[in-house]
Amino acid sequence: MYIGIDVGKVKHVAGFVSTTLLERHQRFEACPALAFENSREGFRALVERIQSLAPLEHCFILMEKTGHYHLALQQYLQECDLPVYTIHVQTRSAGMLKTDKRDALGLANTLYNQLQLGIQVADETHLVRRAEPPTAASAQLKGLIRHRYELVRESTQRKNKLTAICDEIFPELTTVLKDPNLPTALTLHEKFPTPHAIATASLMALQEARGYTRTLPDSKLLELQRLAAGSIGTKDVIRQRGLVLEQGQLITELRLLQEHIGQLESEIKTIVAQAREGKILLSMGIGQIQAATIIATIGSILNFPNAGTLKSYFGWAPMREQTGTTFDRSHLTSRGSRTMRQMMFLIVASITRQETEWAYLC
Repeated sequence: MYIGIDVGKVKHVAGFVSTTLLERHQRFEACPALAFENSREGFRALVERIQSLAPLEHCFILMEKTGHYHLALQQYLQECDLPVYTIHVQTRSAGMLKTDKRDALGLANTLYNQLQLGIQVADETHLVRRAEPPTAASAQLKGLIRHRYELVRESTQRKNKLTAICDEIFPELTTVLKDPNLPTALTLHEKFPTPHAIATASLMALQEARGYTRTLPDSKLLELQRLAAGSIGTKDVIRQRGLVLEQGQLITELRLLQEHIGQLESEIKTIVAQAREGKILLSMGIGQIQAATIIATIGSILNFPNAGTLKSYFGWAPMREQTGTTFDRSHLTSRGSRTMRQMMFLIVASITRQETEWAYLC
């Protein structure tokens, strides 16, 4: 029995296709289907309907990867020892009748063709793949890595805005402090938000704002005051007032984001250090956050039948384009996970700088 499930936010539709059903109904569109709620009771109703048609050990299920809506159902079915396959979201031909029942039966027919009849597909996006349950470490890290990625992106946005404000209020600051978003620079921005405030402040007040860091000696503080006295930053008082208010809020938001990123990274590093796959990756010279990204992305190594499919998913598989004798070139595939393509470049750049065997191969 081959079952295709059209996933929705509130309700799912399952279509059933088998050799017996096709002999009886002639066309897969006429095979039976079941609409069920996206709830525990709905999942149980689906399993009961499957059991009424065939033994569970003879059933195979296919779903499209539709964000996160299919994950709860996929986990429930795997807990029932039902083999679950996934496929990329399929596009439909123009003018084709569109109903949830037809979509579900179409998925079931696709699974029947590939598993029962052994039909091969030229387009890999139409290939069904067995979905293995993620490892314990992967299940823990997936949400943490995604949240860290979002926080880092938001942190970068705040830094860019703060740099833009600094360029408008006090552009000469970067001649003394190369990075206007360092902790020392942010403290100075908070206590002395305008060049006039810096220029008129006492040296003792600047020293207190500086703290105990050695990157900003007294000579640089005096140079900062001299530059502030002749700054070309905006002199519009109304504009300055708005920029100072925005700058203060951005600094508060940035510090909160950095605090949360630090908490996430601490938890991530603990999980990686304790996980078996984490220890393997760390022994290769890969960093803890990079190893965590790999573990979270692949879920389970059983999802990849060979090294080639894993490399392709990482975006490191060669693609060759050839036409006669006039066009012949090779490049890395653009498929796979965008996050892993970016992370692989960082991993290679990091490893080649270390004293390892990998460095001598580059």
